[in-house]
Amino acid sequence: MSIEIILFGVVALVLVLDFALRGLKKKTTQDDIQRIGKEKSKEILNLGYFKKRPKNIVVFIMSVLFCKLLSHYFLYPEYYGPRRKWGVGWVDSQKKSIGYHIDNLFVHDVWLFIPTILFLGLFIWYFNDKIKAR
Repeated sequence: MSIEIILFGVVALVLVLDFALRGLKKKTTQDDIQRIGKEKSKEILNLGYFKKRPKNIVVFIMSVLFCKLLSHYFLYPEYYGPRRKWGVGWVDSQKKSIGYHIDNLFVHDVWLFIPTILFLGLFIWYFNDKIKAR
């Protein structure tokens, strides 16, 4: 295994454990309880919501990049040469390294950002009640 794969695995594990442990320790304060007679904001796009969560937004962007890299490396890898005939079947040439995929993150298979953003967006939407503003 190359050091890049191990390093990305460790970073992903730390992020997942941090998210899981901090999500379990949720405490309700008086500000969390909606007061009687006070209406919620009627804005369509509440920018205050995003201003309260800069750390969450940065983690989302980094997660999109990381998931795009993993999906490109494992599901749609780049190879060094064309396929060649060996015996009765065809054999793929050697797969390019993870470093190559990191260097070309925004060059090859850019369309993979769309399913990655949709997948992570659905994940965040599902766990929205457990995510704190940090």
